[in-house]
Amino acid sequence: MDHSYKVPMGFTGEEFPPGMHICYIYTNEEERKWIIFRFLESGLLKGEKVSYFIDTETPDKMKEQQTALGIDELYQEYREIFTLASTRETYYPTGTFVPDDMLFWLSEFYTRSVEEGYTGTRASGEMSWAIRGIPGSFRLKEYEARLNSTFMKYPITGICQYDSKRFDNATLRDVLAVHPMIIFHGRVLRNPYYIKSWWLQKKYLKRE
Repeated sequence: MDHSYKVPMGFTGEEFPPGMHICYIYTNEEERKWIIFRFLESGLLKGEKVSYFIDTETPDKMKEQQTALGIDELYQEYREIFTLASTRETYYPTGTFVPDDMLFWLSEFYTRSVEEGYTGTRASGEMSWAIRGIPGSFRLKEYEARLNSTFMKYPITGICQYDSKRFDNATLRDVLAVHPMIIFHGRVLRNPYYIKSWWLQKKYLKRE
């Protein structure tokens, strides 16, 4: 893969190198819908393989949420290259969240996409599943920290979505610490709260 090219975000005129690990802590649902729709759409228009993970427990709710986000039509038009799945199917298919399994899935997603001739890959997930007491969810910070090295090797462009009304401040501070980039007022910016990897290895990668 050519790492010199840049990819559009869709919701901003700027382009960025692939492999961006972006944190989106949102307060406005309408803004979120617009940003996520444009992010997914721009990847599809560029010929990327795209995945979106909806935090829902039932097929009916999943359909309802993808319609609310406006991505249902995108899915119908680009079904071959656009994967929609529930967070349960992706983050904890066995009922327990295991970071290694999810990181392996992402590396395979990227590798298969490149082998199939796609121009790149991007993904976005709704992270509210992590506050429901799912076994292994205490390893969320470890997972997010390790995503940085995974995305360096397998340059998926990813947005992790956190609803500020559902997560407590301590968790949001920890989440910010492990994302190099953030979305702020519709722009992608370097995250001033990001902490370099040597500290992460001490604080977040230690097994509990």
